[in-house]
Amino acid sequence: MKKIFFLKKNLLYLLYILIFASITSFFTNIYSISIRKYDERLIRIYGFCDGVSYGFIKKITEKYLKKDQNIYIINFETFPPSYGLFPKIKIDDEINNLVLLNYSKNKINILRSHNVDLKNYKMIYSEDKCYFYKKIIK
Repeated sequence: MKKIFFLKKNLLYLLYILIFASITSFFTNIYSISIRKYDERLIRIYGFCDGVSYGFIKKITEKYLKKDQNIYIINFETFPPSYGLFPKIKIDDEINNLVLLNYSKNKINILRSHNVDLKNYKMIYSEDKCYFYKKIIK
């Protein structure tokens, strides 16, 4: 008798919770979080070599910049800076390690505005529209 009274009293609340969970895709989101790794989720959101290019920068820092986490990132599209996704990365004021994201040659004036001349750099790695350069030390 008490269970029936409890269900009648709280049925409306339960219905609201189920509708809210359905509208916000709560169960799908919980499944996605539990099945996918953290890095995979970030790459799906921020892209590998498009958008903020989380995947490309992660690959560069793990493969080429294990100790020296100073890089200078130039994104040729309008996106927020990528530095916020990587707490260990610092801005390289000397521009020794240069990462170009969403690079296109018709936007060369963006490089000039950052005082960068690619003749002074050696390309270390590239993938699609993303490039990693190291400064040639003379």
